[in-house]
Amino acid sequence: MQAITENLIEWPVAEYKFDGQQTKEDIEYLVNCWDTIANRRETFVFITKIDSFKPEISHVKPLAKWALANMDLLKKYCRGNSIVSGRAMAAQLLLNSFLILAPLPYPTKIFGTDEEARAWAKSRLVNP
Repeated sequence: MQAITENLIEWPVAEYKFDGQQTKEDIEYLVNCWDTIANRRETFVFITKIDSFKPEISHVKPLAKWALANMDLLKKYCRGNSIVSGRAMAAQLLLNSFLILAPLPYPTKIFGTDEEARAWAKSRLVNP
């Protein structure tokens, strides 16, 4: 089973769900998804749903490397990332570890419900 899934049905909302033990292939899939979004050169927001995220440092590094390499595009087109997690403390620790490797040029907030996260993300498209 794939541990990371992408949903672009509500574009410009790019939604990702992390559920289960991620593999190297899952991380490669995510980087390819992000490449596709970056190549669109359109304004967007992320919604990141964390049901279960069990990162290894070997997984976080390629994601941070991608973010650093694409910082100009993220700064220009990404309006924010709302993270949905029932475990806010775990999500905050994950976010902090990522931000140490790659400080992001857009706001990121953690929410307890999908509705709150979606409302905030969509508001960022209107009022960045």
